[in-house]
Amino acid sequence: MGNTFYLYVHIPFCQSKCPYCDFVSFRAPHEQIDRYINSLQQEIQLIFSKDFKGYDLQSIYFGGGTPSWIPERYIAEILKTVKDFFPLDQIEKTIELNPNVEKYKITAYRDMGINRLSIGAQSFKKDKLTFLERDHGVNDTMSLLREIERVNFPNTSVDIIFGLSDEENIEEEIANLGKYHNVVKHVSAYELTLEKSVPLFERYQKKYLCKEERGGELYADMIRELGKLGYEQYEISNFAQKGYESKHNLSYWSWENYVGVGISAASFMNFPRPYGSRWKNVNSINEYFQAIEENRLPRIYETIDRRKAFEDYLLTGLRKNSGISLVHFENTFGEHYKACLQSYDILVKEQLLEVNNDFLYVTNAGRMVLDSIIEMLTKDF
Repeated sequence: MGNTFYLYVHIPFCQSKCPYCDFVSFRAPHEQIDRYINSLQQEIQLIFSKDFKGYDLQSIYFGGGTPSWIPERYIAEILKTVKDFFPLDQIEKTIELNPNVEKYKITAYRDMGINRLSIGAQSFKKDKLTFLERDHGVNDTMSLLREIERVNFPNTSVDIIFGLSDEENIEEEIANLGKYHNVVKHVSAYELTLEKSVPLFERYQKKYLCKEERGGELYADMIRELGKLGYEQYEISNFAQKGYESKHNLSYWSWENYVGVGISAASFMNFPRPYGSRWKNVNSINEYFQAIEENRLPRIYETIDRRKAFEDYLLTGLRKNSGISLVHFENTFGEHYKACLQSYDILVKEQLLEVNNDFLYVTNAGRMVLDSIIEMLTKDF
């Protein structure tokens, strides 16, 4: 930890918004995209010209939206702005992209220093992509992976969604992925959840999504099948070949400092102890533009009390297979951490939690009821 931090850059633009997406994203004219990138660069300059002296940047992550949808020169311009403040050569630099991205951009990203791709494949099966109303097909994903292999890109992750129906077959899904396991070094696998605000909720929530018990079975299938291909689970939803864990995403689960720039981007600093500080940028692009034009940061600060900080620490840390260091836990929260010890003993006896070499982590059974575990551990706060 120490004086290090991780940078997230939100690019909200996309060709079309997926009906299950709850992130701040939308289509926009080129003039607005150009204005937004200029504002992003100004925000970066506002932050780092005053703060973070003596800090080391550990990673950059371009998320969205669909960052690959905008001209690649914008990504290069943002990297150049960040490089004015921090060296970038040795850090992880990730960009999210859709499978139907123009192939020449892969080489362009590599040449500008991007060293990790995160592909929103979601599935290797046509019927699932149709259900999700994705604007790409299975052949687009296969073709993109072949191009990534051709240019020898160093690190690629693929997103997979499961839990669309009780009849879903994880073995078939992962068998298709397995054809490219030499290219795909990392897999993020998420069970489909639909917020009430998204269009797909009204259409399918009650009729087609798999039942909770079946969702647990599919999750177990996912862990097993990915394990056969050499993808080791290191977090509830993330699997990697040895040495290819996402450094950026690990920061969110490890009480590390991270800074988000762009609309809706969230930030966290792990001081003042024990609660740290959190803020989130405004969701409105017009409010964002106005703040930057007025030379002020577009932030909304969150008040964090002891209970909220404790819940966040447990919820993020216990997502990792490596769990939480009990020494760090006590150093962070002092005597307050003892409030959970009674419930902790019960959960260990029920084989939902385990302790090994002063690390606390959830068991396979515990992962299925993590929210309930957190609720029990914090009930005396």
